Formats: sequence, C-alpha cells, structure tokens
Amino acid sequence: MFGVVLFLAIGMVAVTGAGPDRDRPQPAASSIALDPSLREYWTEIPILSWTPDAGRVASDVSSTNEFRTAVFSALGPGDHDFSQPNDLRAAFPDAPVGGPAIVIDQSVTRAELEHAAANLRKLDGVRDARVVEVPGLWFTVSASGPAASGTSRPPSIGLKGTGISGFASGQRRDAQNRWVNWVRATYVGPATDRATLDLLRAQAANAVRIDVSQVVVTAESSITKPEPTTS
Repeated sequence: MFGVVLFLAIGMVAVTGAGPDRDRPQPAASSIALDPSLREYWTEIPILSWTPDAGRVASDVSSTNEFRTAVFSALGPGDHDFSQPNDLRAAFPDAPVGGPAIVIDQSVTRAELEHAAANLRKLDGVRDARVVEVPGLWFTVSASGPAASGTSRPPSIGLKGTGISGFASGQRRDAQNRWVNWVRATYVGPATDRATLDLLRAQAANAVRIDVSQVVVTAESSITKPEPTTS
C-alpha cells in the first residue's frame, strides 16, 4: 500500500507478573448509557488477554518480534490495527479480568484469537494467554477524498474528545486510477454517546475534505470478516 501512515496506541507502563487484583471482583460498569442510535455497533468483543511470567515486565515481552509474530501469524488476511492496554479493565470496565491485553481493531474471530493465544503460551516470558469476550461498542469510521498527487502527505484525523488514540491513513488509486487520500479510525470500547460518533465522522470528513454525509461507519464483528483495504 502506498503512503500508509499508522498510529498505534501502545501502553508503556510497566506491568509485571499476575498481580492479586488481576481477577478481582468486577467493578461497576461505565456510567455512560448506551445511546439507542449506536445499538447496532454494540457487540461481544473478543480480546486476547495474557499474563507475563513472574518478574517479567509485560511491555518488554510484548515488544519482541517473537511476540508479535505469535499473535499476527494466527490472524487471517486484512488490516490489523491494534492497541495493547496495560490493564484491560481500565479500557473496559466490564471486562472479566484485568492485566495486559491485545485489542485488534478490525473484525477478528474468536477462533483466530484462540490460535494466537495458543501461540503465545509457547513463548518464553508468557505465563498464560486466553481469549475473553467483553461487551462494548465496536465500529470503524472511514473516509476517502481526492488527493493532489501520490506524493502529498497522508491526512491526519484530530482525535481529541473521541476516546480513540490511534488511526491509519494513506493514499491509493481509486477505480478510475485517480489518487485519493484515505483515513480510518476504530472505536472499540465501553458505551459512549452519539456526540462522540458525530465528532469522529466530522473529523474524518475534514481530514480528506469531503462532506460528512460521505463518511462510512462500519460495524465490526467477531463473526464477519471484511475485505482487506486495497492498495
């Protein structure tokens, strides 16, 4: 893919071995009520939860090529933006466990993540890995618009106030062989309000200079797999 820029939210706080609060009683859910207009994006999100060996720092283990290969070799073709929360419950109040995790932004099946968990359990520095399902909102906002040329700088989305900390962007040729800018940002998290989605749509439209009505919002799923982004 030409000119792809990918910004990822990677947690850097040191996390060592399984602490006593990893399986602590589940806290109260987020106080934000689910907006009825967002119900189509509410689903059970499969997430790869893992535990480092005692005395090992989670970020040291997960930053290795072996760790990344173990995870992503188990996933099918397509885009795989991801984040690595240091405490899953900090990101998802309704999560059944805390501790480090890998959250894949695009649609991914539980079977794929189970395969990835099995790979991780074979690695040095990993005590355990398993798939948990967390209720939450899971949708991707994407937009594309004309680019001046194939060498111009890829667009950027302003994410302040959206609850999203990473996005992908780049340039490609469309069906008419014209250069277009594209942006993509995924919300995967607890309930939020309609204003957050509307703000994200507006920011995506502004990034590629199109009307907000042309922005596409796609429900992600652990059942269906979208076509990968074309180059």
